[in-house]
Amino acid sequence: MAARAETKVAPSQRLTLKEMVRGANTTPRAVRFYEAQNLIRAAARSPGGHRWFHRSELARLRLVIDLRECGLSIEEIRAVLSAKNQGTTPQESALAVQKLLSTHLHDLQRKVAILERLGREFTSALQILDQCVHCEDPRGMDACSSCELPRLSTTPASFHQIWTLPTMPETAAAPVADKTHSRGKPGA
Repeated sequence: MAARAETKVAPSQRLTLKEMVRGANTTPRAVRFYEAQNLIRAAARSPGGHRWFHRSELARLRLVIDLRECGLSIEEIRAVLSAKNQGTTPQESALAVQKLLSTHLHDLQRKVAILERLGREFTSALQILDQCVHCEDPRGMDACSSCELPRLSTTPASFHQIWTLPTMPETAAAPVADKTHSRGKPGA
């Protein structure tokens, strides 16, 4: 690995590894990892070999962490941070950045919609479970199969995956024909 040229950083403009960790609410390991991935850069080393970062690297580190939190890979983050350099003219660079950000914006909007839906569903599920916490039915878990709460029309679909009801014994429940599938094909 080639040694990087160190730049002079005025003491008022440099941050230690510890300050980067605090400023980005992360770990020293994460800072070193992102530095090793060339997503952030230490500007210099102290006489004792400790990393010094330019103050502007803190904002870059925060962006990298946010992009990772949103699900972007290291390669995708690298592409976002270097997209400006892809064009030979400012217009080409702007188009490259615009295209890349548009793609990521679409993905983020899709994820936000999922998070909002799950937030609503989990809020509803918590309200139902709060009633379950205070259930005093002496039958215990057996009472769940006759409880009306999970069957309410307002009960979110995800609740049924999280809090499954005990299945009814085969002799107690008459089999119901599945009209949605015929010969393995939906709606056939």
